[in-house]
Amino acid sequence: MGTYRKFTDEEFLALYYLGIGDLKIAKKLNVAQNAVWNRRTKLGLIANNYRTCGKGNLTKEELLKRYKDGNKIKADRRDWKLENNIVFKKEYWEKCSKWQKENPKKVKLSAIKWNKKNPNYYFKHRRNLDKKCLKCNDVIDNRSTLCKNCYTSSHKNEQT
Repeated sequence: MGTYRKFTDEEFLALYYLGIGDLKIAKKLNVAQNAVWNRRTKLGLIANNYRTCGKGNLTKEELLKRYKDGNKIKADRRDWKLENNIVFKKEYWEKCSKWQKENPKKVKLSAIKWNKKNPNYYFKHRRNLDKKCLKCNDVIDNRSTLCKNCYTSSHKNEQT
């Protein structure tokens, strides 16, 4: 079993194009075999060694589909843990906030990409600065008709 070591795509591709299999690449890079398999499938590269079970190697489309399915399973498992495991939730958010502090450029770039994919998300949740309270004409949140002060005062008047 390899150690937890990062390797670049260039290191991996140099060995891959020599025709070496995943296990030998893992040994040369001193990483785990599943790390090499994961990187290879992410890049959509077919295995260099042939299957011994009599079936042919997976195609690029099959590899990418399997990779996406595996990531979906991991995401579902993570979401379940976030809902049901308080310790995992705390550690996960700490790890996320640490990464965001270390990589502000990537956070900004991912936010831009996300906003392009979901242009109407914030439209539903942002404040509507044109809407005003019915009693005092203060700017209020678009989901209510009265500001907080007017609502509480009218609520108290109803109780007495």
